[in-house]
Amino acid sequence: MSLRNIILIYSIFSLSHTAVFSQRYDYNWIFGYDGEVADENWGNIQLNLQNGNPVATYIPEGRINLFNCNASMSSASGELLYYTNGYDLYDKYHRILPNALVHSPEYWPRLLLTQGAIFLPSPEDTNQIYLIYSNLEKHGTDFFVDSISYLVIDSKLNRIIKKDRIIKERTNVGFMSACRHANGRDWWMVFNVANTDRFLKYILEPTGLRLVEDWKSGFTIPDGVGAAIFSPDGKYLLFVEGYDFGQNGCAMFMCSFDRATAKIEFLHTNIFDAPGFEGISFSQIPNIFISQMDHECIR
Repeated sequence: MSLRNIILIYSIFSLSHTAVFSQRYDYNWIFGYDGEVADENWGNIQLNLQNGNPVATYIPEGRINLFNCNASMSSASGELLYYTNGYDLYDKYHRILPNALVHSPEYWPRLLLTQGAIFLPSPEDTNQIYLIYSNLEKHGTDFFVDSISYLVIDSKLNRIIKKDRIIKERTNVGFMSACRHANGRDWWMVFNVANTDRFLKYILEPTGLRLVEDWKSGFTIPDGVGAAIFSPDGKYLLFVEGYDFGQNGCAMFMCSFDRATAKIEFLHTNIFDAPGFEGISFSQIPNIFISQMDHECIR
């Protein structure tokens, strides 16, 4: 990936960043593909946001292929620790951790799944990191998210100490986002069971990941390609379904969210007769969010 393209890439990926961090866990992003070409027009780039302005550095030893699924984790002080493309897990030395993720069927050497993985810091141990990720299942020529798994990394030992699956049924593609609990320690995650009105509310607490509620919302988001995002203050949760409404249309489902109890209240739906999109993010300006659809800002 060429260094001259980094500003454009930064703009695009900033729309689909999902977790709300108060520390520096998201201060390093990794981009790129085809590092084995040994040509600086290709390969991996590390984008560091430590000082407020993005600094791009070419990674000569970078070999990971990144596309829609792209997650990274830094320490509380902003040092890069781990990154993944949904298939492989790499450490800060750009070395692969073998047999880390549950392997899904690959249709490219990188996962074409928006919000397919997310890192979260352990609420209990500062050396431990959770990686929650999607597993794919192939039916004919189509791929579906058939389960959600997680693993726990001990960053001090640089090894995986636990692996498990938390959801063993099909969920909507994407929709993997996290919000800090009102207690300032734990994390909330909400998953939508595909083609149903069921939303699974999980909490990451000192004892691990736990299902809090299997909630029936009364509205169904058809399975397609989508994303979810919490507002910076955690008061709103927005779901975007990019392709299943009309001719390449899309829909946004706006909900209120309570960071203390994970109570969700459906507010309204906006349907757009426009080319489908996946990326969306709330602005720091109250009640404004930004989509990839024609670069719109929507109040």
